[in-house]
Amino acid sequence: MLVINLLSTAKDEGRFVLRMAKRNKRTGAIDLDDNRTSLVHLKHAEDSILWEQTPAPMVVVTEPKPKAKRKQAAPKPKLTKKQVAQTRSKASTKQIENLDGLIAKIIEPMTKSEIYKLAEEGGHGSAYLLRKHWKTVEERLVKNKKQYQQL
Repeated sequence: MLVINLLSTAKDEGRFVLRMAKRNKRTGAIDLDDNRTSLVHLKHAEDSILWEQTPAPMVVVTEPKPKAKRKQAAPKPKLTKKQVAQTRSKASTKQIENLDGLIAKIIEPMTKSEIYKLAEEGGHGSAYLLRKHWKTVEERLVKNKKQYQQL
């Protein structure tokens, strides 16, 4: 017969709980009142190297304090379907801001990371957007005969 028991620490220091996980009440474990149980409360004996069974801890239930009522902020107005659609379309098609302005700022050969930094500082877009649209940037650089240094 397979019996699984679990010994875990209790909240009180030096106290433990032995749980009969499988075939719990058929294991023959009894509490201090001679009733079958699936939980046995234990502690280390003070005089010897033994376990002592202890009574189950008393749980004191206190009523929760009433919460102070907070002033609720006015609910935000709901967006119309048209406003939601516009917001979603803008989010799905993020582009580099003023790509021509970014290309115009590149007057000497630069590395890719330098171009990323220039774009972020100039407000043209993040490094993520440049990586995403790098082919377009590279085509413009080659078209304008301004090269970047590949490292």
